[in-house]
Amino acid sequence: MKQSLSRRSFLQMTALSSLGVALAACAPAAPAAQSGAAAGEAASTTGQPTQIRFHARIGVQGDYYTQMAEQFNAEHPDIEVIPENFPTPNPEYFQKISTMIAGGTIGDAMWAASIHNYYNYAAAGQYVALDDFIAADSYDLGQFYPVAIDACRFEGNIYGLPWIVHPGRIGLYYNQTAFEEAGLELPSADWTYDDLLEASLALTKQEGGQTTQWGFLPETDYFGLVIPIRSFGGDWMNAEGTQVTVDQEAAVAGLKMFEDIHQLHQVTPTPGQIDDKPQMWASGRVAMVQSGYWGQSWGKNFVQDFEWAVAPMPQGPEGSRSMFEFDPNVILATSQAPEAAWKFLKYLSTKEAGVKIAEAGSVPGGRPDVWEDEGLMSYEPHAVFTEIMKTIDPLVLPNNFRAEELFQVAKNVLDPVWLGEKTIDDVIGELASAMQMVMDQPRV
Repeated sequence: MKQSLSRRSFLQMTALSSLGVALAACAPAAPAAQSGAAAGEAASTTGQPTQIRFHARIGVQGDYYTQMAEQFNAEHPDIEVIPENFPTPNPEYFQKISTMIAGGTIGDAMWAASIHNYYNYAAAGQYVALDDFIAADSYDLGQFYPVAIDACRFEGNIYGLPWIVHPGRIGLYYNQTAFEEAGLELPSADWTYDDLLEASLALTKQEGGQTTQWGFLPETDYFGLVIPIRSFGGDWMNAEGTQVTVDQEAAVAGLKMFEDIHQLHQVTPTPGQIDDKPQMWASGRVAMVQSGYWGQSWGKNFVQDFEWAVAPMPQGPEGSRSMFEFDPNVILATSQAPEAAWKFLKYLSTKEAGVKIAEAGSVPGGRPDVWEDEGLMSYEPHAVFTEIMKTIDPLVLPNNFRAEELFQVAKNVLDPVWLGEKTIDDVIGELASAMQMVMDQPRV
């Protein structure tokens, strides 16, 4: 789910972002949301099912959408959902979507992502506002996590229905066998960063001057670092996404914790020593690893030689803090059948659909009754994340939608710290300045 960007992929995403405003001019005029019923009625007079094209990514999620489309079509003979799944990684998928919008060949509805294209496409007028549909159907938004509905709103309107949601990179996956063999207390929800450090030191092993097992492998991108930053009482930026706050004392304290793990205690590999993160953990080269809900698949699919489990990331002065992320499904503004597309969106947001995507190996749907489903809760790793979802913190991104640029700037400035070449004190001023320069630019 999480992808790291190459320079080529970053440039592709930057180009995509720069198209945001221009797309509104390139695409045909968007029909008003209330015209959906008329469009559906006009299509039905032909005697053929109303066709809607739905775009998603190839893989587990694409297979799921295809299966759900087949199921929906069988139950709704007047509508035919045609899945169109495109390759990943995300930069290529969104570049494909951008090209189709600009060329007037985009379909009716699609999968979107909060951390990539949701907000800038909403600002560019590429989505249908769902508020009229919601009102007409008396559709119950209370079935979703409130933070999910709040996140789906943009400038007063709701442009997507929550499909899957998760609390970010707040999972601490650990080699339970290694802990037990070392006589160490297992990680728990009460763990502090001191506990993490103590265990990391004990579990880091060397032979012949070479490290054969690292104690801990953290996430050092924007979404990984927000965990210690918030747990120490700081944040990357203000709630409005307009002003950098990462240079404030509490945020700096969180960053310095990860600096010490890399430099002072040397219990984690440098960026140059990291190859395949899931395989590093599954092979026993790393005893603990920070990841999100999807890290469970690493344990299920790759771990063979030890018992594993997951706990929340440690508590800082402000507890163990996270950052919400979500993937919505949206209707494209150029759709000639928005009413039919709306029915499919609702179908994808039922409890049954939300449980099914979790069972398929992805992240659960955006509703508490999905996360608290008895079958899912019987699996302990899922139950750990369900508890975290009860106190989830909101997603914060730059207000000008230049998130990809911001992520890359932060990576460029902070990588020398993880390489041991500079300290947080050396780079914090540059980091804040470079991020603010990105955030001060116009919206894309």
